[in-house]
Amino acid sequence: MTIEAPIRDLDALALRGRAKSIIRGRSGRLFYEDYEGASLATLTAAEPFPSALEHRWRRTLETRARRLRNRGLSLYVLFGPDAHFVYPDELPPSVRLPEHSLAERFVERFRDIADCAFIDPTRMLIEARGGIDVYKANDTHWSAYGAFVAYRELITALPPDRQGRVVESSEVSYRFRRSYGDMGALVEPEMIIEMPVPEISGIGRVAPVLLHDHRGAAREAWVAYRCESGWGRAMIARDSFGTELAPFVNATFATIDWISTGHALPFEAIDACRPDVVIWEVAERRLPFPPRDHQPFGALETLAFDTGDSVGRTGLEIVALRLDGNRQAALAAARQAVAESPDAAILHFWLAQTLYEAGLFGEAEQVVGEAVRRNDRRPAFWHLSNVIQRHNGNAAASLAASRRAAAMAPDNALFVSHLGFNLLAAGRPEEAVAEMSRCRETVSDSEDLCYWLARAWLAIGDREAAMAQAVDCYLLQPDHAAIHALLADIREGGSGPSR
Repeated sequence: MTIEAPIRDLDALALRGRAKSIIRGRSGRLFYEDYEGASLATLTAAEPFPSALEHRWRRTLETRARRLRNRGLSLYVLFGPDAHFVYPDELPPSVRLPEHSLAERFVERFRDIADCAFIDPTRMLIEARGGIDVYKANDTHWSAYGAFVAYRELITALPPDRQGRVVESSEVSYRFRRSYGDMGALVEPEMIIEMPVPEISGIGRVAPVLLHDHRGAAREAWVAYRCESGWGRAMIARDSFGTELAPFVNATFATIDWISTGHALPFEAIDACRPDVVIWEVAERRLPFPPRDHQPFGALETLAFDTGDSVGRTGLEIVALRLDGNRQAALAAARQAVAESPDAAILHFWLAQTLYEAGLFGEAEQVVGEAVRRNDRRPAFWHLSNVIQRHNGNAAASLAASRRAAAMAPDNALFVSHLGFNLLAAGRPEEAVAEMSRCRETVSDSEDLCYWLARAWLAIGDREAAMAQAVDCYLLQPDHAAIHALLADIREGGSGPSR
């Protein structure tokens, strides 16, 4: 295999956020049975986290906690429980849930991880039943009132000096509006409910102001608010449960960044914003699908588009076409966008990425050169330059670019793995070991890093050290043929990168 073909395969199951199969509860409440990857079978599984899955989750959480600790931060994980565990008495008699919810079992497995705090509001949501509905009866998410219950649990878990200006229950009132929810239109007859909409008022309270609303092409967004009556800065990596949570959090902090980037934690955005608090809000149904944080580009690239201006709309169109597999249309749109807005470095980046994916490496090299010339502070730009230069046979330029990317993002294991590969290819295995080992002290959730570090150790003749990294690689990705070939090379005394 080559470094361009990563060890990991793309996850087969993408949670896109739409219920596909629905069951009706005893009192008419709707529950999902199949949610595009998540399912009732997953919620009721006797063992939802088998050993391989548990191992990857532990590595991911430990790595996230270490990366944040190096930035003076802790990780706060807020679960969005499934309605099944909040209203178990309303499920059909044929549905039998385990004694403990998916989130409870998750916390039990990983509660020992330092600097990682879990907030599971399930019990408080159950206790809050009886007045305003805590979950919408025609939706998979909590209501605004349920979100407020979860909000109070979240705030209580934060250190006193990082709680912002807490919204009290006496400051919240509700009006109601009709809604189909995300399941109400999928049943016969259609189900419409009156859902609560919060209004927050209090002495000295100031309405939050939208700072920016940047969009991605895959239901992703980066929205920031400023509230003059709030305190501190928070960042929340969120999914759809964050929507009803937002009014309360927006009124709590002076600045709040909401980032939806799938399942990943956006460390490049954390570095750019320097928040006081980092919260990861995750739907309970996503827990069987561990995230991957080491990516070739992140929030600063995928969420760079303000749809209020022409450059933003064009950039979003490029990425959307690319994700849809319409490469030629994406390439045409990207070329036109660069011609119309030649100073926009992000458009040069996406044109270079699209050219690279089309195999047009010569033109891609010129365009990525323009991108880094216009903005040389983006590690993703340098990483792409490294990949393109290597395809064009420019080994020295590839090495230099990968060194720049790794220096700017030293705990992005993908960038560091590429640097290690380039050093190995240049015949400098000792330096490759040193560079990758520094990253490995923090990062334990990247099979790419373990693989190439094992190759580097093997290249300098330390089979014991190579085997230690190869075993870690195997535990993270046990089914990939390249890892088995690596283990065989170590046993047989082979060396050097696999081409």
